[in-house]
Amino acid sequence: MFALGWHVGAARVTAQWSTEKAATAEKQTKALATALANQHAAEQKVAAIDQQFNDEVSKHANDVLAYRAQLAAGTDRLSVHVARCVPAAAEGASAAGGADGAAARADLAPAAADGVAAVAGDDQREIDKLDALQAYIRAMQAQGFIARAESGGK
Repeated sequence: MFALGWHVGAARVTAQWSTEKAATAEKQTKALATALANQHAAEQKVAAIDQQFNDEVSKHANDVLAYRAQLAAGTDRLSVHVARCVPAAAEGASAAGGADGAAARADLAPAAADGVAAVAGDDQREIDKLDALQAYIRAMQAQGFIARAESGGK
């Protein structure tokens, strides 16, 4: 009788354990599927951000190259405001005739204009990189991969 009772009790425990194990496995499978779906969504957002960044960098680089070509060809000019304009005087010529004042402007030589355009292009690339990094971080925060920093008012 004892053996029969033990056998029935063991069968119930085994059945309950099997049911709990199956339920746990199902929960883990669903959790894993959700985590994988979230990871896939985050990867897609990152890929979209990366594509947008690459497109913007490429467009910007093409714009800078076209502008620099226009500066070199003389079809476009880069000018700056000047406080005092001292013209280069030829031998024996007077240095008078320079434009002074708040409205005075001077065109840069093509080589100098190209240098200014190159520096401006480098700065914009750095700004584009920061923008892409911020978008990446926001995407990771939205997916819960990166915790948001709490502002402590310090």
